[in-house]
Amino acid sequence: MNQIDKVLPKLFDQQWKKMINLIPKYSRMVMNYDGIIKNIENISFEIVPTNDLYVGPFKYVGPGNIIIYVDVNTTIWDMEVDYITMAQDIIIPWINKAFFKYFNIEIFNYFADITVLVRGNDGSVADYVIDGNETNTDKFDRENPPSSWKFIGWNDDENPYYKNRSMKESINESNKKIKGLYLTFPRQGWETFGATLAKLFGVVSGVFTNSSDAIKKINKVKQKVSEPLDEFVVGSHGGGQELFMSQDGEQPEAVTKILDEAKPLIDSNTKVFFTACYGADYLKRLTDASKQLGGIGVYGSAGIYNYITNKSEKGFYYCKTSADVSSELQNIKDSEYGKGSGPQPTKDEFNSFALEKGYCKKVNQAPINWVKNLG
Repeated sequence: MNQIDKVLPKLFDQQWKKMINLIPKYSRMVMNYDGIIKNIENISFEIVPTNDLYVGPFKYVGPGNIIIYVDVNTTIWDMEVDYITMAQDIIIPWINKAFFKYFNIEIFNYFADITVLVRGNDGSVADYVIDGNETNTDKFDRENPPSSWKFIGWNDDENPYYKNRSMKESINESNKKIKGLYLTFPRQGWETFGATLAKLFGVVSGVFTNSSDAIKKINKVKQKVSEPLDEFVVGSHGGGQELFMSQDGEQPEAVTKILDEAKPLIDSNTKVFFTACYGADYLKRLTDASKQLGGIGVYGSAGIYNYITNKSEKGFYYCKTSADVSSELQNIKDSEYGKGSGPQPTKDEFNSFALEKGYCKKVNQAPINWVKNLG
């Protein structure tokens, strides 16, 4: 990072209030901006170094990722747009043209990832991310690319993904970089902010408010990877005995949509983990998920799961079956009842049956280690 990059955040801190009235000029939207400008309490950014990034025959050699923080006052909220629209169509175009252009910087080529965190004083948080891997290098001049990019060629020794390989082989090799998919559905408020920071540090793959957005992420990963994942994690709060909850109020059954989309990424060696608190208190949720995945084993937490310590209040359980365990148990109860149908199995009855039959078992520790994702 050069000296200019080091002083840019300080210069912006001093100047942003003088430039804020230029939002109507540089925004992509036509609207009344009085409410937006009035509600913005502070804007700042930081530049964070990034790992090696290669897009096609170009290597990223710039200062790193930029994280833009926008603090808004929600107690007087009268804006006509949501946080994401604000980040995408207002903040990024404005900061690019009102500030960075005077330093001969084009934000989309100069930085790797571009993240905007919009934070409300009520604890609400939303993030908008433009991934550096999506940089369109096809239009770069190989002789004179943007300053943050270096042309190294497809077979150059400096490019580990394309060295001595055909283009197809190289792409397959680079695809193997994605070893795990960690989908997080936090509750609204500061928990969302914490999860978003975890995403920025590479601990989780995405922070979502609904299953539809998570499925979009899954589909993007399916286009990139050539082998099954090592780990697939769905992190959300439990509803007492459920595997999935989202901020948008979706029914727990929405997890079936996520699993259907993720199937091509999962095989018998993939560790599938649901972090929902109490998710393993009713083992039927885990056996149903395993059955949906064709008998691939899945993990869950009984009682409260602590992300920080990676511990479970009542232990972790592992279920692996392609059988319809509910029907199997119901048939037994029906036969015991005699005429007609027997009563539906209770939660305790189902748990005992699943454990006795070997469909599920208690395990000593969590199947994944969050800390390793910081490496």
